[in-house]
Amino acid sequence: MFSPDADLRQVQQRAHAPKVSQLLEWFQFNAKAKREYDHKLEQYKEAVARGERPEPVVKPAALTTRYSDVLTIATWHASKPAHFEDRKSNTGTIGRLKFVPARDRERFMLKRLLCGVEGATSYEDVRTVPDMEAPIGPDGQRPTKVCDTFEEACRELGLLENDDAWYQAMDEGVAQRMPVQLRQMYVEILTIGGVADPERFWNRYKVPMSDDHVHDVEQLIDRLLHEAKQKVVPVGGGDDPGLIDRNCIDDPAQQTIVDEGEAGRWSWQTVEDIRDLLQETHHTLAQFKIPEPPAALLTDELQKEVRSYPRFSYTDIQHNIDLLNDDQRAAFDQVVGAVQDAVSGATPDGATPDGAPTVFFLNGPGGVGKTFVYKTLLQHVRHRTDDDVRNDVWHVALATASNGLPAQLLPGGKTAHRAFRLPVTDDFRSKPLVCNVSKDSQHAEVLRRAKLIVWDEATHVEPRRPDGGRSRVDDG
Repeated sequence: MFSPDADLRQVQQRAHAPKVSQLLEWFQFNAKAKREYDHKLEQYKEAVARGERPEPVVKPAALTTRYSDVLTIATWHASKPAHFEDRKSNTGTIGRLKFVPARDRERFMLKRLLCGVEGATSYEDVRTVPDMEAPIGPDGQRPTKVCDTFEEACRELGLLENDDAWYQAMDEGVAQRMPVQLRQMYVEILTIGGVADPERFWNRYKVPMSDDHVHDVEQLIDRLLHEAKQKVVPVGGGDDPGLIDRNCIDDPAQQTIVDEGEAGRWSWQTVEDIRDLLQETHHTLAQFKIPEPPAALLTDELQKEVRSYPRFSYTDIQHNIDLLNDDQRAAFDQVVGAVQDAVSGATPDGATPDGAPTVFFLNGPGGVGKTFVYKTLLQHVRHRTDDDVRNDVWHVALATASNGLPAQLLPGGKTAHRAFRLPVTDDFRSKPLVCNVSKDSQHAEVLRRAKLIVWDEATHVEPRRPDGGRSRVDDG
């Protein structure tokens, strides 16, 4: 920012002036102290060589002080030029470093190093650590090496916490949770908790996190083999169709499954799922040393949507239906009937003459079980029969809410702003909510394929009918 009356040349000079920060000035402060110390050492050695007995050279405090403690020996002058200056008297001043979240890996590791490294003169100096693999030199000192990243330097210096708690948590999850839940837990540990060696963490749990995808591929292979056998006419009669193996079909496992022998098998679809979860927190696979999937295996939004659904058996779904009370069951039956009529092409009861979708408004005070009805509806509509699995048919049912908290309570739920690409605004009256979805986009195809849309807390906004040709359940 600058005043309209300011001199343009001065404004340009300030814009192109080198950035000044306390950390960079700390480097300069230490570099100046190091130059003076080295000069005094040279003078001391020359005096000793002449046979004199000079006073020993004391190492300056700047070279034995960490960045977190610099204010105990120096004062910061913000006036131009900004700089550190030796403190004339120790007043017990305490400094404070800015908070850095653990998900910001490199800055977080830099902060850890600055709390442990003394007298650094540059970023490279901060990443310099003893080379434990090199032999000790004639002077009794161990050689040093420069690490590529701050995280690597932290690991070499032993500043990272033990990962046993994260491994124990994942081991318990492997024994008790579904693979989709394992993947969510894995991403939460990476982005919030932090792991010292993410590559080792990935290699240990990539197999159990892929169990569902590997199982789906195996089922598909069994179906393809069965169909191939049905098409073969046995030679000389009989029931034996001959030798039919994976060489006779287009084996999907050759592209999506990685077989590592005794270590097990894992799926590239698992990598895609993890990548999608990381993108929600603005992270990438490369940050955690997870391999990138081949370009040929990348999936569209429709596949990502249906793969994100939690899996429930028919028995579990039927059990939840049986738990519905009379009012809940009446609402459930009406919505399911409308979905089935829409799928079959029949006109559902209550539909408008112009063919607009059926909209149900489920109202009730808190605690009467509205969310349970939503969950049961979503599970029922999304359920795949054996024929659906054989024919690779998926059923799309969108679970949305007006804000994040109720969205987390729905299986595969997301906010309505994300599901319908709605603008974020608190002025619903003067600014209508218009879906920012191109009709030719992949996201538009997801909306078109939806048989059911559940919108929890719908009264918190004024929807402009983001649906079309499907049933919708709104909540009061």
